[in-house]
Amino acid sequence: MYRLFTLAILLSSVSYAQVNVSPHSRMMFQKSAFGFVSELPPAPPKTIGSTYYEEDWLLADLFLKGETKLEGVRVKLDLSSQSFEILHDGAIKVLPGDRVLSFQWRNTNGEQEAFVRGNYVTAEGLPINGFFKLVSDSEPYKLLELYTTEKLSSNYNQQLDVGRKDHQIVKKVRTFIAREKLLLEVKGGKKKLISEFKETFQTDVTAIIKEFDIDTHDEQELLVLIKQLNYSNPG
Repeated sequence: MYRLFTLAILLSSVSYAQVNVSPHSRMMFQKSAFGFVSELPPAPPKTIGSTYYEEDWLLADLFLKGETKLEGVRVKLDLSSQSFEILHDGAIKVLPGDRVLSFQWRNTNGEQEAFVRGNYVTAEGLPINGFFKLVSDSEPYKLLELYTTEKLSSNYNQQLDVGRKDHQIVKKVRTFIAREKLLLEVKGGKKKLISEFKETFQTDVTAIIKEFDIDTHDEQELLVLIKQLNYSNPG
């Protein structure tokens, strides 16, 4: 009889348990004689990554509009806005990118890099602006790289425990071949490059690509293509 009475008391306590949601913390509480927290909210997403080309301050020479030159300044390039942060006398000043024609610096690996602000147009007539790294500053064909960033928002599903828990900033690099103001983005394999090169520049590169077995995903081999093109088509 005593065991039956005790069981009845326990069942009665559980039947009157309530589940409340705190309006401030959004935590789920199980209120009963044996109260416990049944669910905790996920931590708010953080942002991982950076929009800077490099995190360190780099010593640079900036060539501005109006034939002005800033020599030996410490800068960071913000890829999201294509603007510069300049460290001067302990203060940080922002220089809009549209005031800069070109710049050069030595990166954290000790490599000299040069960039030019271009207003190029693709074969489809789409304008592409920004600072292009000069992988090959030759004529008439150049090899360029454009660095951008993309923010990938958190898509975490707590119930299934899948997806990204944090926002992520991802750096991307796009490779282009340029002649004058025309741009061709290098993507895909050999057949695609041959077809699009002829369509964009009215030049057949089939023989060069086959002779040197150019790997379109390898920067050094693309430089071989540029060298052979400029040798055959001096600017």
